[in-house]
Amino acid sequence: MEPQAGAPGYRRIRLNQKCRTRKGVFGRPRQPLTVTTQPNEVWALDFMHDRLYSGRPFRTFNVIDEADCSGLGIDVATGVPARRVIRFME
Repeated sequence: MEPQAGAPGYRRIRLNQKCRTRKGVFGRPRQPLTVTTQPNEVWALDFMHDRLYSGRPFRTFNVIDEADCSGLGIDVATGVPARRVIRFME
């Protein structure tokens, strides 16, 4: 098949790519999300990172109680290795 003469450059040199289809997860039944009402049942853990004005990066490790959305703790450091996370959680 010959490309059209008035086609854009990427089509003329055959660089157009096929659209990728998303692959879903099949065979696993859906489960409704549970809502907690009692404090200290479910915690959410999150890592965040940013840079200071000087350009130096820092990271935070946040622990949040999902029942009342209160912050149980925040650990701020230039790096948060696994041992520090374990020590913080204990």
